[in-house]
Amino acid sequence: MSPDTEDLAAVGALASQTPVHLTAQDQVGTLDMLDEYAAFLTLFHDHDWEPWLLQAALKTDASFIGSLGSRRTHALRCETLRQMGVADAALDRLRGPIGLVPSLRDASFIAVSALAEIVAAFPAAISETTPVNAVETA
Repeated sequence: MSPDTEDLAAVGALASQTPVHLTAQDQVGTLDMLDEYAAFLTLFHDHDWEPWLLQAALKTDASFIGSLGSRRTHALRCETLRQMGVADAALDRLRGPIGLVPSLRDASFIAVSALAEIVAAFPAAISETTPVNAVETA
């Protein structure tokens, strides 16, 4: 999901679902395709697009929800979501700033750093939601 058609074209061949062109900040709707095995990230320079996306993501079972930006930006993001009615318990699920390596500027390095954090978070998230015998028989 992006307001940037160039980004959508770039990921179109890699996406398992059709990319969604955002034309209004509040057009998100539901993100019911996100389950406990999903990660949801916002990677905007213009953080005005994030609140509705994050509000919708926090209503899902996604195991990882995070956003790019500084600590100050994350605090402002959380305050905006609180003002939109998002409960503190839901906000506790929101990670930010994302990435295991702080203050990166290169897009490729940011991506690898964010993916590393997601991979590190998933074993714990999956073990909390998957019965032990399901793992043994898989």
